[in-house]
Amino acid sequence: MSANTVVLQQALALYTRDDSTRTFEEDLAAFIHTGRVYITPTCILLAKAVPSAREYHEPWDTWDAHECDAWLVWLAAGDLAEFFQYVPYPLPWLVWARRGRLRKWPYELARGHILQEQKT
Repeated sequence: MSANTVVLQQALALYTRDDSTRTFEEDLAAFIHTGRVYITPTCILLAKAVPSAREYHEPWDTWDAHECDAWLVWLAAGDLAEFFQYVPYPLPWLVWARRGRLRKWPYELARGHILQEQKT
């Protein structure tokens, strides 16, 4: 099985859980229009700039650039370090959801941690 098939299977598996309310295709369409989509043979990432103070985000939400101080990683499968190769500009925070709760880390701390993990 090729690496890109494995990465796609990882991404699709996130949508087979009972609590998933949308499909991968629906989220992909939303992020094509409102965020950033990165698909390579080794990673799939859906991300967008958001205000970090928000407690909840929807795929179709948008904000003016001056309101945004975080990158929201909506979906990540495969090599997470690739995100930092493609991010168009750094923002102070990195935000993602895990177990139904938003997490927030300083961007540079998250970047250092993820890049260090890649080396090991």
